[in-house]
Amino acid sequence: MNNIKKRSCKIYLVFVAMFFLISAISTLFIRYIHIRSHMDEVQTEADNLSVYAKNRITSYEAYGWLIDHWLETGGVSEPVDEMKYSWINILDLPLVTEEEVRAMSKEEQEAYSYICYTRIAYGFDMLYSSFNTEELSCISMEGDTARVLFKADDDSSNNYHLPDKTIHIEFDEHRALKDMIDAPDGDGVMETYYSAEDRVTYLVYYIPIIHDGEVKAVIIWRRDYSDVEKMITRDSVGISIANVILLLLIDLFIIMIYRRYHREKMNYASMLEREKAEMDVCTKIQLSQLPDIQKEISGRNEFDMSAYIEPARGVGGDFYDCFMIDGHHIGLVIADVSDKGIPAAMFMMAARSLIKSEMKQNERPETVMRKVNEQLSDRNEAGMFVTVWLAVIDLITGKCSVVNAGHENPLVRHNGSWEICRYPHMMPAAVTPDAGYTQREYALEPGDMIFVYTDGVTDALDSAGRRFGEDGILKAIDRCGSTDPESIVSSMRTDIKRFSGSADQFDDICMICFKYNGTDTITVNASDDELSAVTELVMHKAERAGVDKSRISSLRLASEEIFGNIVDYAYPDKAGTVTVTVSEDKETGLLNITFTDHGQPFDPTGKSDPDIPDDLDDIRIGGLGIYLTKELTDSISYRYDDANILTLSVSTGSKS
Repeated sequence: MNNIKKRSCKIYLVFVAMFFLISAISTLFIRYIHIRSHMDEVQTEADNLSVYAKNRITSYEAYGWLIDHWLETGGVSEPVDEMKYSWINILDLPLVTEEEVRAMSKEEQEAYSYICYTRIAYGFDMLYSSFNTEELSCISMEGDTARVLFKADDDSSNNYHLPDKTIHIEFDEHRALKDMIDAPDGDGVMETYYSAEDRVTYLVYYIPIIHDGEVKAVIIWRRDYSDVEKMITRDSVGISIANVILLLLIDLFIIMIYRRYHREKMNYASMLEREKAEMDVCTKIQLSQLPDIQKEISGRNEFDMSAYIEPARGVGGDFYDCFMIDGHHIGLVIADVSDKGIPAAMFMMAARSLIKSEMKQNERPETVMRKVNEQLSDRNEAGMFVTVWLAVIDLITGKCSVVNAGHENPLVRHNGSWEICRYPHMMPAAVTPDAGYTQREYALEPGDMIFVYTDGVTDALDSAGRRFGEDGILKAIDRCGSTDPESIVSSMRTDIKRFSGSADQFDDICMICFKYNGTDTITVNASDDELSAVTELVMHKAERAGVDKSRISSLRLASEEIFGNIVDYAYPDKAGTVTVTVSEDKETGLLNITFTDHGQPFDPTGKSDPDIPDDLDDIRIGGLGIYLTKELTDSISYRYDDANILTLSVSTGSKS
């Protein structure tokens, strides 16, 4: 009996020992797997951050000069408004070389330094919000002393000056940083260290900024590693307890785990479905606010256009709009809010509504932007802003009035070739209520095109972190070789996706392609309100045909007289329309203006010319308008073909 007891006791002890040994091995193994898995995730996140953070600084060709300048001056001085807003195209700052900067005046250098600093600082804040980090900063080393250049946080007001802070570096605690500075190879390094001051173990990733073979600055990304260790330890203890339960009550444990897993899976699936449904509703609401391009161009021969938008997160801050302001003017808008997701979408909808409402009032684009900026700046507690490109295009003359509020440079196709339309940009909307805006005007010829886009196109990255850029747009649009807006937009989408490959879409993508066809014919209501559109078409076509300036004024008076007669007499009992067609006959050298209406049949040329007495007080009004029209033009003709068709002709001075 004693032997049995002893044997049983030994077996029991062996069982207990094996039990604890298996539990310990399992716990250590799971702990190791957790550490490896977590560190792989951290390394991947750090590598992604490295690409974006370095690009924020090194995309500026003069970044070496900028860092030296910030350190030498000890700060960033805000330039005067004229320098800040008008002296340089702020979107082209990355292309400015050190030689060009050194050739600038002191005031220009200060303005350049200020604008570059605020843009880079804003980019660091965006990365700080996008990545899981407790600290994101950039320092410049001098011996064992570091000067802070950027320190990302949630306060955008810190983006306008250098932090007044220096740090003493204990290289005994930061050997990886010391080795990276002594032998820079461009790669970031990661290390953990214990901060006696904070009593916290940190995980730190150093990203070198190298210039002329030296580490000019170091980007520091830091996370609390203590929480990771606590989580891993907690999981390990839980796994040990779970192993005990598994060994003692394996069947019951499997049932409990299965039921729990099934319940959590159902809850998680329900949560995902609810979130997806809510996001789908937001996406539908946002997309429903976009204009129906086919509806806008239906029945219009003066232009063709196509547009495309693809948010990075289901809903986004980019938007476009197009609408007829009146019968002969179209408004185009493309904009980019400074954030993503639902907050940006809400700000976007407010901005779109304000812009469209103001443009519908037939205001000048510069006045529209001033009013919209004032309203968006009011109570802008979220600190968001929006870059805007808006244009009003006269479909009769091709006159294009544009305001660019901090947006990307559009591409314009003129005389068969594409080029980037560069000119000084103004402040984005909602930055400050006092921002001023000035519109730029230029003429579109039939066949000219405009391609405008948001920075999600130029900032699209490939797997190596390279930007698509303006060069990529020019190459893509030249490679397309089409003059059809829809084909151009489709080709651009394909090129961007081919360039990005497997890289994630980092920003919203939006683009508009507009083609101006011009027109020789307009149909307007028989109303005095439409007289200006008629005379605008006649004078524009007369100028293009080379009609003598003195005769253009006469032709305008004649056209006003004919249109006025139609308004007054063609439709006495109902509303009607008038079609005006201006065509040039190269063989006869005549410019023909044809008025067509479906009112009462009436031949004004059938009336005899009135007698013109010596005493002008004796002139009778009847018939004098047609007489003057005959005198002001080379010929006037009339025919009736289910409509009144009257044609005025005037010589262009050229005849083939």
